[in-house]
Amino acid sequence: MILTVVTSETIAREEAARRMNECRERSGLGVRQFARVLGTSASRLSTYVNGKVSPSAALLVRAEAIAAEGPVLRRTRAIDVAKAGRAMRRAADDGTRLRIFLEFMRGADESGYFALALLEPAPKGTGDVRFDALLAAGVEHIAARHSRSAPKWATDPSRTLSDPWWVSDLPSAKAQALQWTPASFLARGIFLDRRDLESR
Repeated sequence: MILTVVTSETIAREEAARRMNECRERSGLGVRQFARVLGTSASRLSTYVNGKVSPSAALLVRAEAIAAEGPVLRRTRAIDVAKAGRAMRRAADDGTRLRIFLEFMRGADESGYFALALLEPAPKGTGDVRFDALLAAGVEHIAARHSRSAPKWATDPSRTLSDPWWVSDLPSAKAQALQWTPASFLARGIFLDRRDLESR
């Protein structure tokens, strides 16, 4: 007969796993999205929800806060980056693609730190390298606003333009873009006014 010893540490780990699972479910977010908003990786989250490792008390408190505020995303007009990419791929013209991108950015702006949940999964190509780079720059911009690094897919060198792209051809817009383009866009050769990315 094998005797299993249950320690207080085991019980605490199981309770933490149950709470973490419950928080993720109440949040309404997928595993990757919940992990990103929580500030950890999906693989690390898995160790918590499977009871292999105990999360810190601070992480559990953050998970509870995320669960309590989960409906925020459902109350905004936010779409995740993969949906934005699909819509841009189906769009008939550049103006429509740009409107979809701005809708994604403004939805993220309205979502507060829940915007981090919108950065996964990686979008498929839009069919236009400019808009692929634009999405990656937008995602990096959102992540940086919340002091997080961009997802790996967004830092792929293929999402950087070889020639500069002025999103607007208007001379006045170019002057504003020279002054107000965020770093993540500049790094990819894209020029636009950062004020256009925020919800009004």
